[in-house]
This record gives sequence, C-alpha cells and structure tokens, in this order.
Amino acid sequence: MDEKLEELLRSYLAQTGASALRITRNPGNLNEHQLHAKLAAGVYLVASFVAEERCDSIPSRRELLERAARAFRAHVRESAAATNTRWPEVVYPDAETAAHNPQRLILARIQQFLRGLVDSSPFHQQVVILRGRLIASALPLEHVEEVQLDLLSRQLENAGKAAIGTAHGELVRPGLYARGFWYGAALIGFCNSDYSVDFVRHSSKMVTHELTTLLAMLDGDPDKPVKQAPPP
Repeated sequence: MDEKLEELLRSYLAQTGASALRITRNPGNLNEHQLHAKLAAGVYLVASFVAEERCDSIPSRRELLERAARAFRAHVRESAAATNTRWPEVVYPDAETAAHNPQRLILARIQQFLRGLVDSSPFHQQVVILRGRLIASALPLEHVEEVQLDLLSRQLENAGKAAIGTAHGELVRPGLYARGFWYGAALIGFCNSDYSVDFVRHSSKMVTHELTTLLAMLDGDPDKPVKQAPPP
C-alpha cells in the first residue's frame, strides 16, 4: 500500500468515525453497522462502525463515505497514469500490522485530536508538522495548504526566536493560526472566515498539550539542551 493511499485511509477513518475501512472486491453481506460505496467496477469501499448513527448527524456517514470514495478514485487515477496502480485488497487499520507498528496507532490518535479541533472551531483544517516534516492532518491536505507548510515552519521558528519569555512562535493572520510547541513541532490551522484569537489560542494550547505526549512517543524525546554538549 503506497503512502498516499494509507494517508487517505487514515484521514477518512477519522473523518467518518469508522472503526475500519476496507477496499475489497467482495463486500459480502453487510450488517447494520456497515456501509459501502462503489470505487470502480467490482471494487467497493466498506466502512464498519461500532454503533448506530445519530439521527442528527450532518453530514451523514453515507455522505462522508461517498466523499472518501471520490478522494480514493482521484488518487488511483493519478497513480495509475504513472505506475499502472491497481486497487489493492486492504483493511485499515490491520490489527496484526498495527500490533507490530504502534506508530500507526499514535498517528491515528493525533489525527483524532486534529479532527476534534476542526469540529469545535472555525477552522476547516488542522495540521501538525515536526521539524518541517508533515506528521498528520485532520483532512487530506489541499495543494494550496501543503505548499505553505515549509514557509510557515520557518516563519514560526523566526517568531520563536523573537518572542519574549518563550521559545515557541505564534502566527496570527486572516485565514491562519499557527503555534509552535515541543521540540520543533507546530500546529497550523486554516480557515475561510474570521475567528476569535483568544478562543483559538486557548483550544490550540489544550490540544498541543496532548500532542506533546503523543509526539514524544512517536518521535522519541530529543536530547535535552544540557546533553547536547559536554560541560565546560
């Protein structure tokens, strides 16, 4: 399974609230907590849930699953044009693989926090980067968002150097709020409307507090500054 497809599966697993997503040619008899969407001739995306859907859910699980199917079809069309990629038979998350790769579970947990932040704020996208590397996003990144990450990372680093009383920078702009945390990590939010800076700052602080623990588990604690050079 290529990285982009795995990213899409991880993203839409969080977005739909499903316990598992499956790409298959044989969906079998679905139970009351399963839904499917057509991906191609004889290929289906099946979502499994642990409970019934709330009657007031907007958008509905069906709508979210169709949205995921469109993203998967677009990805496979792009990949097939270059590499003759075909639909894989895959279940995500795979219990056996996850047991041997706990990083997947940590990434899924990080994404849950990002998705929760999106659901409770005016922002339509939240992204975590670590020392310039994309770690997770609440939803699949738009190109216009992805191309900004490297520049925003450097601007946050410069803002942190100029800040008084903290080593972490903050960017407050129309359509964007970003804050640095931990060792070179940053939480970046994108929105299409005005927002309350105090509210967003408070909610972002709460989430970065949780993300700090998860990033330490994912990346390993860097050496403390006192360990980076021998004593004089």
